[in-house]
Amino acid sequence: MSPQVTTSPELSAVVSKNSKNSGYMLQTQLKGHTGLVLCMSVTEDGKLASGGVDGVRIWDMRSVVGKHIPPAWKASQFFRPCGAGERGPTTALAWIRREDEPEDGLVYGTASGMIACWREVSGSNRMTAYKESYSARLANPSEITAIAFDSASNRLAVSNRNLVVSLFRVGPKLDLYPIFTVVLKDHVPKALAFSQSGEVRAVYTFGLYDGVIYTLNGKDGKVEDQQQTGCRIGNISANLRRGVFCLDDPAQGVALYRYSSWDRVRTYAVAIEKSMRPRQISFIHQENGLLN
Repeated sequence: MSPQVTTSPELSAVVSKNSKNSGYMLQTQLKGHTGLVLCMSVTEDGKLASGGVDGVRIWDMRSVVGKHIPPAWKASQFFRPCGAGERGPTTALAWIRREDEPEDGLVYGTASGMIACWREVSGSNRMTAYKESYSARLANPSEITAIAFDSASNRLAVSNRNLVVSLFRVGPKLDLYPIFTVVLKDHVPKALAFSQSGEVRAVYTFGLYDGVIYTLNGKDGKVEDQQQTGCRIGNISANLRRGVFCLDDPAQGVALYRYSSWDRVRTYAVAIEKSMRPRQISFIHQENGLLN
């Protein structure tokens, strides 16, 4: 599943499958953020982008990918063009790479409705750095809730909390060219994904509150299909190449769905532990063994 909000400015990152129950154990923490961390994304070769109240930071994890982390190891950070500033906290981000480009790019969205693209460049001493190539505010500005990229068509889908879904073509310099913008009534997209077939791939939107999955036409954004999951969606992780997606059902736990039939295959229940907590206190007056 995609990483969620952490209440600490430290990233608990780089874990190893060494614990007694074949789970994961913490190996190190990445220190640098000065507020809440709200989103993360990582490349296959180990570049980690994290976004939060203080903007975006990019960490170099490439030297430890697939290896045991030495005790004194600390992740270095790549140069970033800017912090949060007036754009506000970073709420969603995604790595992108055009098929005709050798370098990665990073797209992120903010609480104020801004979308920005950073392009990988060579800095001083041939060190990797990032340069901003594009920034704009979406229609009906609001918190950016989801970003998805399709490398086969070089298209980028973005949504915000004001029910807006926008589709862009990504240019060679990671600049964005609008294809369509639609407003979906009573539907706040929490996640986006592209279909894996068709001449022009459709866009899927997963609704945060209504639990609805819309299929949008890849040319004009018109709704082609609508599926009801029957639950609210806390978050989504979609792997449509394998024909499945997982959603966070707040009432039951993690649910695995099959894309071909939209059927729920399995629910992985999450145990709920509750403890007694005091809510109110009051003084009482005791006289002759009687409580008043």
